[in-house]
Amino acid sequence: MALSFRERYSAKHRIDPSGFEEHLLRRALYFHARPLRSLLAALPDYFSADREFLRSVGDLRSRRFFHAEAGEYHTSAASRGPFHRFLRLRVSAERVRQIMEETWGKLESNPPVETPDITAR
Repeated sequence: MALSFRERYSAKHRIDPSGFEEHLLRRALYFHARPLRSLLAALPDYFSADREFLRSVGDLRSRRFFHAEAGEYHTSAASRGPFHRFLRLRVSAERVRQIMEETWGKLESNPPVETPDITAR
């Protein structure tokens, strides 16, 4: 069975998989949000949607389903507040995608399944 993104990322960065979310959160925040991370973390559940997104992406064993997770993250109620939406004091889904691509490298991870041609009968 293929390794999950969490397992690949943790091995690449030599961290314990239990520290995956926090490590990736620091790297995936928009640059202007990074100095405010400690302050924002003091707000109850501020990063809950971000952490849930990172947890879901960490479980992926294929890059193929990333966009579904990113879409869910962008539409979740917890990521719709003005700090998240307009000031972008949140995780960048595009940055997470780039980190995922770097982590996987040139390896193919479960390419899309071909749809059978039903007209060839």
